Amino acid sequence: MAAPRSQWRAGNVQTVVSLVAVRTDSRWFHEKLSPDADVYLLQRRVRFLNAHSKGQHTPFSLMVLTLGATAEQKARYAELVPGFWLARSTAGPAGIRE
Repeated sequence: MAAPRSQWRAGNVQTVVSLVAVRTDSRWFHEKLSPDADVYLLQRRVRFLNAHSKGQHTPFSLMVLTLGATAEQKARYAELVPGFWLARSTAGPAGIRE
């Protein structure tokens, strides 16, 4: 996520969308991600299909991260995919609300 985030911050891309494991207890999530990204927690585990169309669920929960998504894009995604958007954090580096 570091390269897409730096490209977005530099203005080289308008929107970044990533599918990552839910690790909200990680330092990366709190220090690097939460100040910039919108986080959508998926209601169910994602099921991926192999070449033979046999499905397998992920062994862990996933979340969608967006940088630069519009309110309209986020609303449309929420209509299509069960889950919810987390409120963006306003906490500073020590966890103190600004």
